[in-house]
Amino acid sequence: MKTSFSEKKSASAPDESADALPVERAARHVYAKSAALCFNWSETRQGERTITIDVAPALGESGYAWRDKAQFQLTVGELAELTALLLHPGRSLRFVHQSSSLKTLTLTYQAPTCLFSLAIGPRVLRVPVGPIDQFLVRNFLIARLAVTQGLPAALVLRSLDVLASQLPAAPS
Repeated sequence: MKTSFSEKKSASAPDESADALPVERAARHVYAKSAALCFNWSETRQGERTITIDVAPALGESGYAWRDKAQFQLTVGELAELTALLLHPGRSLRFVHQSSSLKTLTLTYQAPTCLFSLAIGPRVLRVPVGPIDQFLVRNFLIARLAVTQGLPAALVLRSLDVLASQLPAAPS
């Protein structure tokens, strides 16, 4: 007995109907010579879905010291602001958290690269993020915001455009 093409497709391929949601990706990495970034889906202590950014120093040619990583968890508002600025490059941002130590996450646009810097006390880890990785990180963050807000990605994009227009311009 022969199997029809539609039966073969449904047996071997995931449902691609309009109602099917893409598989959630839990992390997005960016690698540089000096350090690496890992954007992880996480939840705050209050149960809000957000992103935690891990930054690991490079070990030369042998990889990255993920056991010695520094972490910075974004609030939902900071997640939206970071994503809006990545959609409209040219501006900088700075987030400061006080926990067991002072943590500062800075994003500086140096065309065409975005430089992510995480400072914890005197320790500073920097990762330049080029255009291709910016694209992948933006899409990852937009997907997280869509899940967080329970909204379609197109509506989240429109909302991020409005947010970007409301943020202060970069200093001249």
